[in-house]
Amino acid sequence: MPSKRKRNPLQYQTSGSLDEETNQRSAFPQIDNNSASESLEYDIPLDGLDYLATVREEARKLVPFVAARREPETRETIPLRKLEIEAGKKSFDPFLRYLLNIIDKEGERLEQYMESSSLDASILPKNLQQWRVYIEHKAPCWAILAVVDLATVLEILESLSSWLEKDAIDLQSQWIFCFCYKLPELLNGEDISTLRSVLKSLRSTHTSFPALQMSASALQAVLVYRYGQKDLFQT
Repeated sequence: MPSKRKRNPLQYQTSGSLDEETNQRSAFPQIDNNSASESLEYDIPLDGLDYLATVREEARKLVPFVAARREPETRETIPLRKLEIEAGKKSFDPFLRYLLNIIDKEGERLEQYMESSSLDASILPKNLQQWRVYIEHKAPCWAILAVVDLATVLEILESLSSWLEKDAIDLQSQWIFCFCYKLPELLNGEDISTLRSVLKSLRSTHTSFPALQMSASALQAVLVYRYGQKDLFQT
């Protein structure tokens, strides 16, 4: 059994000796290079401080290395990536754009009418039931559109899908289209959600009537391009 090396009593120091290479003091004052060499030479069991000294001694023997310099990428060295464009998907729909242009122009005409004409709100139907009868029998006119407010427009649109009648569907479709003139540039999330529900209802009922689907497309154009509802692009 190898004999144990006698140890000198530890002398408490705040720092070790100065290293000539690094010009720094050791974090463990009790460790010196001689103790590490002695432990390795005589195969004396290592304690914690001896182990740290051994690691330091091994580190001193390592050959210094320099990281290889990495050349910056240039336009010539960067590999070209093939642009992937999803087939059949366009950035815009000319038909929806066309409908939106009509709505914008007619909306401007409506504003001019409101500025130049005397408005009379007393001519409006008083409730939804009266509105239903009015829309089934009378075509849209500037006088009505000028005085009806947004809240009423949204309420009528929300109810129209249940009012649709085959004999009156052409007039009802005209009202849907004209109500799009009343939709402002900004709308809150709840009202946009209402319009989305209206569009869904129009797309799922009376699909064989071109006039109704044209008006549904007008509402879709407003939702997609004015209110940013891009997920409705293919609806």
